[in-house]
Amino acid sequence: HRRATTATATATGRNTPPSSTLASTASIELDLDKVPPRIAAMVRELADATTADMVADGCQKIRVAARDSAVDHLQIAKARGVLLVVAAMNHYQGSAAVQEQACAALRNLTHDDDDNRIAKEGGIKAVV
Repeated sequence: HRRATTATATATGRNTPPSSTLASTASIELDLDKVPPRIAAMVRELADATTADMVADGCQKIRVAARDSAVDHLQIAKARGVLLVVAAMNHYQGSAAVQEQACAALRNLTHDDDDNRIAKEGGIKAVV
């Protein structure tokens, strides 16, 4: 498995250095081995984001992919992309762009979410 570097952070991630990636700030371990390379690259880009603009852009790419393909949204979830989107919302609470793109990504990722993955991974709490 490819692993994201882990880091200790506050609950909101606000005290982490700006160079910390989203995945390290949220201590998320990615699972990219069993997803198509295109999905792995998209999830990795969001995981490696270090600024609000980069995170918003990564969430937008996930939003579009999840909207355009039922298969893609399942692969994104499998790669732990849902956790990353939720972490983006929690870490960048002050960024309207991140909140907008992440909410839209979660909306698109809920299509056929029979396992309630969004709720189980904190999506509802992050939106509310």
